[in-house]
Amino acid sequence: MKKGFSIQNWAAPLILLAFTGQTVNYFNVFFNSTTRWLVLLFVLLIVISDRFVSPMLRMYPLRLSLVYALWAMFTYFWSESPLLSIMKGMALFLVIYGASGIGFIWARKSTLKSALNAMLPMVFMVLCSGVLGLNTIEKNNAENGLIMYQGLTNNANMYGSLCAMSLPFSLWKYENMVKSKQRLFWACVCIYFAVNAFVSNSRAAMIVMVFTFIGLNIGKSISQKIVLLRIAIFVSLLIGMFLSQSIVKSFNTIITKGSTNQSITASREIIWEESYDQAVKGGFFGGGCGVTIGSDTVFEGGAASSSYGREKGNTQLAIIEETGLIGLGLYLLSTFMIIVAVSKRWQTSRNVDENKLQGLMIGLLIGLFINSIFEAWYVAPAAPESIYYWFVVGLSLGLIKKKFPTGNYQ
Repeated sequence: MKKGFSIQNWAAPLILLAFTGQTVNYFNVFFNSTTRWLVLLFVLLIVISDRFVSPMLRMYPLRLSLVYALWAMFTYFWSESPLLSIMKGMALFLVIYGASGIGFIWARKSTLKSALNAMLPMVFMVLCSGVLGLNTIEKNNAENGLIMYQGLTNNANMYGSLCAMSLPFSLWKYENMVKSKQRLFWACVCIYFAVNAFVSNSRAAMIVMVFTFIGLNIGKSISQKIVLLRIAIFVSLLIGMFLSQSIVKSFNTIITKGSTNQSITASREIIWEESYDQAVKGGFFGGGCGVTIGSDTVFEGGAASSSYGREKGNTQLAIIEETGLIGLGLYLLSTFMIIVAVSKRWQTSRNVDENKLQGLMIGLLIGLFINSIFEAWYVAPAAPESIYYWFVVGLSLGLIKKKFPTGNYQ
């Protein structure tokens, strides 16, 4: 980024902080259901007026995503709650355009080394949430006798997601550091987020972390991969020899959340069953963007719709319920094209450092897609994961448009 203070330089960090900060106690005094939209409006003004965003609108993956948002708005005409559908559809369109646009601009104006720096304020907030929230551990929600740590948030899964969203920046800082003390510091930060996601019992967040880590290391050179493989085999053998009983216990308490029937999806089965039944009702066209088909609750407007509907627990089923099989097709195609576009650049790049960053982005995008199977954030435009996802999409597409010579950072 250019040196010195610039309003544009703060737009990307601010939008990430505004939409994730609403979930964190104390931070939500400043970032709430009203101020987040003011921040989005500010970001949209920057994106609309910036010439760097024009190439993004010519890229088919982003175009198709905007077409999905337009289709979501179009469901207004047959929606069970027309006001909700038009508002959610418009919000989705603006979030895709705004968050992706500012991510694209950030990528085009930054170096490889500073590509993820927009996440720094959010990462600092999550660190504070974890440290300052230690005294709330006894107040956390328990499921099947488990205590799930939630930091300063009011939801363990949300806290786990925030940790997962903070890991990519921390990993990338670790990769960039030259001095051993600096690398040790960022290694400790990475471990901190991993441990906190683990004690939050958020399996969906752990999946994002695993794929992010794998993606980063796939982008490394062959010699680095061999070293990592040797370390992984050695650690696995040690764990298998001395901690086998603990692994079995952890599987029961973390993976199955203490369920007596040993089903990995036990905590989601009831929600998924209801969402499947509702998706069947959606058919080809859906019941309307944001709608819970057959709901007795009436949406009366406002900046948030949390009082309406239910937890849908699965993005794909929620999309069918709201925008039908047509909407699902647009969503799957756009998601596939985004990942393919980044993967093609990763395959053709001859810059080792760019390969590592592109690999990290691919792993992160795939991890977020798998995460959406357990959390229906894609159909909630104001959700922290939604803003984060579209920022990552814009950032990834922006990196594709940059040219880096063979070698190190430029």
